[in-house]
Amino acid sequence: MKKNKILTIGELFFKVLIVLTSLSLVILTFIFIHSEFSPKTYEKLTVNLKGEHILKYEPNILPSPSTYKEWKKKTINFNKITISSKIILLVNLIFTPLIFLFILKEIIKFIKSIKDYNSFHKNNANYFTKIGKLFGLLLILQLLFSITSISIDFPDNYYTESYMHINFTPLITYGAGILLCFIISQVFKEGERLKIENELTI
Repeated sequence: MKKNKILTIGELFFKVLIVLTSLSLVILTFIFIHSEFSPKTYEKLTVNLKGEHILKYEPNILPSPSTYKEWKKKTINFNKITISSKIILLVNLIFTPLIFLFILKEIIKFIKSIKDYNSFHKNNANYFTKIGKLFGLLLILQLLFSITSISIDFPDNYYTESYMHINFTPLITYGAGILLCFIISQVFKEGERLKIENELTI
């Protein structure tokens, strides 16, 4: 009874995470699309390729400059960057949470199988194999997005800023996640094999 209660709480927790992650993806996508129709709305939203937060709301920022001469490489206003740069940023920002959605769904499937007393069912090994592969995809994307560029098309100049930033913390985390998931997958495969052998013996 206690085990089922813990598993139910865990399942609910991951479902809430899925809802919140999905909501954040919808909001991000809306901002990027809406900014093309109403750029003034996002005048105080800035882009920082070197910081932890790529997009940041700054209420005290000055109005975005209309020319390169006025700007002089100051804060990059989100509403001034080109549509191609916005697409690159959007892909950069949504791919990680999107993959985490798939990871969370696999975790929920695993919890449900445990609740149904299928602890050593072969699907459990498959769940962790899939999660391990998804962590691998996150690792690849992290490396790909370590190089980012932003362009601003002013009437008097076209400016592009490129930046390379490798954050080792997510690389180590995703690498550890890959190893851990494949190890757990092997544990479930071995458990399933022993279960089948035991049933045949009986």
